[in-house]
Amino acid sequence: LKVTEQAPNDVNAWIKLAQAAWAVDDRIRLEKAARRIRELAPDRHEGYMVQGLVEQKAGRIDAAISHFERAAALAPARALPLLMKGMALEDSGERDAARQAYQRASELAPEDPRPGQLLSALNAS
Repeated sequence: LKVTEQAPNDVNAWIKLAQAAWAVDDRIRLEKAARRIRELAPDRHEGYMVQGLVEQKAGRIDAAISHFERAAALAPARALPLLMKGMALEDSGERDAARQAYQRASELAPEDPRPGQLLSALNAS
């Protein structure tokens, strides 16, 4: 928190705060970080990823999906936004859309086993 007080306009400091807040389940700081990241860097995907996590944790799955979609649009070469979108879609019962998100994430990051594992689990259920 001191870093964000010393450098309130440093987006990377806010991203680190979000990571720390997530690790200790501090929802207040997580929401604050998500908002500030989006204010400072609206064209970066990280703020939308963090806000998606906030929404998902609060049970607002449609809002989470929307934020993960925005993150994926801003970072089309990154698998993580699609992976998170797939998990939220699966939570909402949208299995076909989740399957597509996992498949695309797997294509973007073939070295990452998570999309394939989630896809296999979804297909097996």
